[in-house]
Amino acid sequence: LGLSWLLILLKFTASEEEQSTPASPEQEFQEDPDISMQQQPLEESSPQQAVAEAQAVAAPAGWMEWIDYIKNQPNPTLRRQAIEQLRVGLFNTSREEAVARIIDFLESGFDFPTGFHFRTGKAGRLLGTDSFRATLLDWLGQLDPATAAQVAIKELNEQGSRLHPDVYVVHLRNYAWGIPADSQSAFLLQQFTALLNTDSWIANPTSSIGESMDIAVYLQDVSVVPELSRIAHPDQNSNLRHAAKLALERLFEIDPLNATRAMLQSEEGMALDGQSRASLVSRLDPATDEIRELLAGYLLSPQVTIAEFQLFIQYLPNLNVSYSYNLLSPENPITQSVHHTDRLLHALETIKEWQTDPRFGQYQDLLAERQATLRIQLYGNPGP
Repeated sequence: LGLSWLLILLKFTASEEEQSTPASPEQEFQEDPDISMQQQPLEESSPQQAVAEAQAVAAPAGWMEWIDYIKNQPNPTLRRQAIEQLRVGLFNTSREEAVARIIDFLESGFDFPTGFHFRTGKAGRLLGTDSFRATLLDWLGQLDPATAAQVAIKELNEQGSRLHPDVYVVHLRNYAWGIPADSQSAFLLQQFTALLNTDSWIANPTSSIGESMDIAVYLQDVSVVPELSRIAHPDQNSNLRHAAKLALERLFEIDPLNATRAMLQSEEGMALDGQSRASLVSRLDPATDEIRELLAGYLLSPQVTIAEFQLFIQYLPNLNVSYSYNLLSPENPITQSVHHTDRLLHALETIKEWQTDPRFGQYQDLLAERQATLRIQLYGNPGP
């Protein structure tokens, strides 16, 4: 694959467009509703540091003309077009040649910033990333998942959090894509947990760190509920907190009983704000005596305020579901929900039971109000 022809093509196609007012990288991303986080400098293992270290390495000779064009292109629209034209050029060659070209670049260790935020599109493919290496790794994962997974294993084991966070996250996705599902959970969980415990990434998260929270949903492993609860704490970065709460919501959709237990049995879970905790725990369907008693224990805990109790009662049963483009998990809700009517009935039966329970004596007005609302939801307004 010759890259010089692409540079010539770009110069011709860009001649008129360069006269337009350049759009900012942020404006390029406004069309998508996904989480978009400002990238901030980190004290250690920062994206800027990771790219600077990679830039100290010489790029493969065959790429230099194209790289110089991109790095010196101030118009983000034209920069994005150039990257897309390179992708089309690579994907229109044979798979073997495209993979060889990408590996050639990756093995050089070179990288440079594209100026775009990390963003996930359909089927986990990237719409943008600030690291050109991460862009190529995304393409490699699409072209040859098995090879991309082996590259991921090598770099994750050898470099870990010294990698650019965008690169790290794409490696996690590529590993999941390229390794059989029954063999991947332990390594993927280990590397994801390492990400959650890299303080510099959590304190100053890039968009990729936010989108990586979806790995918890993909793993369907409630053991990460305490860590996600810590990241969802009000003191954390607001955008990352939102991403962690979304991951928690989807985990609670998948395995509400064990997720609830993991949250209520952890210091991190009980340190969440009351509204978040009430919203999550109210996803549990109170269909059995065991579950109703678990919920009663939660509500009667000294850490649960009257305000949180009221929110929980208002939410029960929480039937909300989430739809989004995700790094690894399905775009639609994973759960096969119990019919809404069943869950409303279970909630009504639970409220009625608590109305006769002396432990809930101070909450009788709230319980009576919720019982009336649930009856209307189930049977309609009886009228005057």
